[in-house]
Amino acid sequence: MFTSTSGDRVITLSAHDQGYPGIRDSVGGKVSLYKQAWYPKRIVVLGSFIVLMTQVFVFFGCSEANDRITTPADFTGFITQIKTTEDGKGIATIFAESHADKLVHRYLIEVTSNTMFFQLDKKSYHPSDINDLLLHDHIQVWFSTPVKKPHPIRGRAKQVVVINHN
Repeated sequence: MFTSTSGDRVITLSAHDQGYPGIRDSVGGKVSLYKQAWYPKRIVVLGSFIVLMTQVFVFFGCSEANDRITTPADFTGFITQIKTTEDGKGIATIFAESHADKLVHRYLIEVTSNTMFFQLDKKSYHPSDINDLLLHDHIQVWFSTPVKKPHPIRGRAKQVVVINHN
């Protein structure tokens, strides 16, 4: 037990006062530091929240920006033309075609600075860029925005993978 006197006040600190440490003030009565039963629970909840947020950050926040998308491609076809743009909207425009079920689907694919490029060599993917694309390359494309359906179909590429380099 510890007692302190300040003017006409006497403050006593007891080691155990009904199972928890507390302070007794001669003027105002009992003042408890840990009287609330929720105090230890609050620390546990706060600690759990911090651990959870750290795990979420590590799992989602630390992934690299150049992680390859592994979902099925939105378009598979071959390059028919590549045009670089100077309008500031994109780096280049790729014209590509797909011959599925004896139908020709033409795509106009806008490439931006955020578009990721990869090249498939046998069974491994390697980072690439727009300068590695050639006419008649077989490509897979993932779009970052919904495609517009008028002919040719237009969309902005999030990822381009060269499957077969010609």
